[in-house]
Amino acid sequence: MTERTAPPRSDHPAHNLTDRTVHAMSDAALVRCAAAGLTEAFDELVRRYRPLLHHLARGWARDPRDAEELVQDTLVKMWSGLPSFRAEARVSTWLHTICRRTAIDRSRRRRLELTSLDDEPEPATDSADVETDDQLALDDVLSVLQPPHRAAVVLVDVDGYTAAEAADREGIPASTMRSRVGKARRLLADRLGGAA
Repeated sequence: MTERTAPPRSDHPAHNLTDRTVHAMSDAALVRCAAAGLTEAFDELVRRYRPLLHHLARGWARDPRDAEELVQDTLVKMWSGLPSFRAEARVSTWLHTICRRTAIDRSRRRRLELTSLDDEPEPATDSADVETDDQLALDDVLSVLQPPHRAAVVLVDVDGYTAAEAADREGIPASTMRSRVGKARRLLADRLGGAA
């Protein structure tokens, strides 16, 4: 068993923490305790950041199941990356970066898988999985964008963040965010103009 996954020793300062204490801990303290094997600390990080990850994943994944898989992959990578987390970064920024990179990796993998397949019919979906027409239309339009441009336009034009706020969430300069939003808007305008 590795040191990261070993349960905390009885002399570990986090050994007898209560739920209330864990909820009150800073993100940095939670990361340290989770890296030492305190599962309650990891669970608290998941509780705090799962909503953010779901929000990000919905911006990058067309299908709700894909979004949930992206969240799960991000949480697995978070767990394995706890020992190397640098405390000078915010946990939200770190998770955002993990989620974005995971989305890009999944997109590349899927593109490779799709190019290697013959035309196969789409599997049937249950009626419970069918989204509203508006959501499907939005997802269809956004599907022409690469994940970085899709994330940019979703953050700014759908979620209402300023370019600076969206750039902070993505961990990129504001000028890069403005450039991505501009390119995404041009691509979408071309797509919508061609569809008219």
